Amino acid sequence: ILPYSSGRTIDGNLRKIGNDLYRLYVSKTAFTQNVRAGHIITGRAAAGNNLTITNCSDLYFEDFTMYNGMNGIFESNAEKGSDYENLRIVPGPKPELATMERLRSVNGTGYFARGTRLGGTINNSEISATNDDGINIHAAYDRVAAVEGNKTYVIAASGSTAAFRVGDELRFTTYQGAILGEAKVVSSTKLTGYVPSSSFTSFNPSGGYYRVVLDKEIAGAQFGDRSCNMNTLLSGLKITNCRFADNSPRAILTHAIDSTIENCEFVNVRRWAILAAPELPTWNEGDYMRNLTIKNCTFTGNARGYDTKMAAIGIWGEPTMTSNFKGNQNIDIINNTFDDSYLYDIVLAYVTDATVSGNTFGSQHADSAGYNIPEAACIDLYYADQVTFSGNTFKDASRTKVQVGDDVTNITGLPQ
Repeated sequence: ILPYSSGRTIDGNLRKIGNDLYRLYVSKTAFTQNVRAGHIITGRAAAGNNLTITNCSDLYFEDFTMYNGMNGIFESNAEKGSDYENLRIVPGPKPELATMERLRSVNGTGYFARGTRLGGTINNSEISATNDDGINIHAAYDRVAAVEGNKTYVIAASGSTAAFRVGDELRFTTYQGAILGEAKVVSSTKLTGYVPSSSFTSFNPSGGYYRVVLDKEIAGAQFGDRSCNMNTLLSGLKITNCRFADNSPRAILTHAIDSTIENCEFVNVRRWAILAAPELPTWNEGDYMRNLTIKNCTFTGNARGYDTKMAAIGIWGEPTMTSNFKGNQNIDIINNTFDDSYLYDIVLAYVTDATVSGNTFGSQHADSAGYNIPEAACIDLYYADQVTFSGNTFKDASRTKVQVGDDVTNITGLPQ
C-alpha cells in the first residue's frame, strides 16, 4: 500500500465492510502517522511469483498466457530450463469502467532463471510491459570463506547455487570484480556447522558452506572474494521469434553462455533491449558473457533511459570494477536492424573476440520533445580486443559510425 504523500510502501490487508467502503489494516504506525483524509492510496496484490519452478527439469509450456502480478515466472536450481512455446506475459484486458488500458504486465521480471545448468527455449512468444527485466538469466556469485592451501577452499554458497560437481568451472574475482583466475572442481564436500572467521559484506550464505578442492591454485584469493559456477548459466538457451515492447529497464538481461537470440523484435525498451554484463556489487548476478549470438533481430526506439552508455545492445562490464577485464568472450552480432535508438545502437566493451557483421544502422531518435539527448554514435567501442567488422550498412551519413574509446586493440575492418 502506497499513500500518495508518504513515499513509502508497506504491507496491509483490506476488508470490505460495505458498498464501496473498505477497512484497511496495517502493521506499521508510520502509515497512519503520514496518511490523511483525502490522500490517494494505491495498492496491489503482492504474491511473489505467478509461477515458481524449483528443482524441476525439462518442462514444456505451450499457449501459456499470464496477466498482471508481481513477477511472472521464476526458475531455479534445475538441470535444464523449461521450454516455452507461445508464452505471453502481457498487460491484462482493460478493467470494466476503466478509461485507459493497463500499463504493465507484471510489476517485476517476466521470466527469471538462475542457478540452472542447461538452457531451454523460448519461442514464438511475447514478454512486454514488464516493470523490471522481461527476461533475467544469471548465476549468483558465491564467496570465498577460507583459503586452506593445497588448492583447497571453503566456499560460502548463495541460496541459488546447486551443489558443486566434479568438473564444474569456477571463475574467481575480487569483491569489486577484478579477475583472479579460473579452475575446475576436483572434489566438493558440504560442511556442517561451519562458522567463517568474519561476516560477509552484502551476502547471505544461505546455501551453506562447501570445502572445494580445485585443479589449480587461485593466486591472490582471500576471504570475501567472489566465485561464479560457470556451469549454472543456462548453457545453450535459445530465445527465438519473440517480441519485447515497453520493458523497463531491459527486455533481456542475460549471462547464459553458448546462447542465441534470433529473429526477435525489440520496441521502446526503457534502457537496454539486450544487456550482457555482470552486475556487482549490488545485485550479485554474474557472470561475464561467453559465446552469445544475436542475429536477425529488429531494434526500434530503444535506449530511452538516462545513462550515457545506454544502447539497444549492451555488451558491458561493471563500472565499479577495479580492473577493466575483457571478460565477455566470443560475441557475434549479425544481420540485425537498428533504428530510432535514443542513444547508441551497440555498446561493445569489456570484450575479447567479437564480430559485428551485416547489420543495418539507421538514425538516432530525433529529440523533438526537448530531452537534451546527446548525439551518439551507432557503436561505442572501448576496453575491447579482437573485434571484426564487416558488411555493415550505415544509412545516416551524419552520424558517427564507431566511437573508439580507451584500450581498444586488434580491430579488423573498422568502419570509417
